[in-house]
Amino acid sequence: MRRFKQMAVTIFNELSGLRVTVVGLVLGFFLVLIGTLDQVNLGIYYTVKVYFKSWLVYWRGWPVFPGGLSIGLLLGVNLIFAHSKRFQWSMKKMGIWLIHSSLLVLLIGGAMSGFVTQESQMIIREGDTKWYSESMHDTELVVMQEQGDSVHVFQIDMADVRVSDSITMGPLIITIEERLANGILRLLDDPNRWQSAQGAGRYFSVEPRPVDRRPEARNHMAVWVRIHNQDGTDMGRFLLSSWLNHPQWVADSATISVRPTRYYYPYSVTLMTFTHRQHTGTSIPSYFSSDVVVTDESVRQPFHIYMNHPLRYRGTTYFQASFDDADTVSILQLVKNPVWWSPYFSCLVLGVGLVWHMIVMIRRLR
Repeated sequence: MRRFKQMAVTIFNELSGLRVTVVGLVLGFFLVLIGTLDQVNLGIYYTVKVYFKSWLVYWRGWPVFPGGLSIGLLLGVNLIFAHSKRFQWSMKKMGIWLIHSSLLVLLIGGAMSGFVTQESQMIIREGDTKWYSESMHDTELVVMQEQGDSVHVFQIDMADVRVSDSITMGPLIITIEERLANGILRLLDDPNRWQSAQGAGRYFSVEPRPVDRRPEARNHMAVWVRIHNQDGTDMGRFLLSSWLNHPQWVADSATISVRPTRYYYPYSVTLMTFTHRQHTGTSIPSYFSSDVVVTDESVRQPFHIYMNHPLRYRGTTYFQASFDDADTVSILQLVKNPVWWSPYFSCLVLGVGLVWHMIVMIRRLR
């Protein structure tokens, strides 16, 4: 027991030391540097995912560097241990406490934001109404079963699915046979080429493509699945792809599809008018905006969304991101971050701490 206590004290002293602080800051510096340089190859989304939202950074399957979560945890533990060991509670030390507490809030808030922030797009045509948005990077497998006047929807994230997995979704048992992260569908000259295939698989082949990591790119996942009914009846082999716009009928009451992950809202958004103006004599946009109506239960509220002036509603922020199809389609960027307040709160606490410490130092000098 005594030996264990001595070991715990040694670890505590090491983790609370300035050496750990310096090591953490140096590791963080190199992580930011490497991630910034590799952004040319990976793009913003994958750079953040690989370097800053991970515990370890891998190269050719081997862990070679601590990720942003590991470095943040190290600095957070170091800050807490250093405070508990060196700093004494007093009104004169209040400023130091507040300054370091603000850094801890910033670290914790940044880590939480990486896990809970939800980003998506709402692509909406003039006159249309939508109550959901779609992910730009994630894909889901969906089975819809009609039962009378209602439709039951079964969803699973494709990130949780592996080749050879068998999944029970409503009335169907789905086995994943092949999977492509990005594939383009090509129309077959002979529809009977794949005799064992059903649905779209009889008319299309899949051409593998490398994953496009540009921020504006959309990759189309494609999978070959074998589907059985609950009683064991083989329904056939189906080709599913997010490139297809419509689900495929598997049985009289069930459809299946692969599509971008959807996020549903308890209200709807209707695009009334989209406006797009360009600089004179050029094709460079000078202004584009969306006039929308949000219908929440029986309440209809009009809003004007334009560049650098988003709509904030029920915890979700709507940015005017882009447009398409001869200026009749508006592309809204949606961001939902429950801990958006953490950097503002951290800066407020930091400011109060600096002012408090400055007052204490001035009084000491006087």
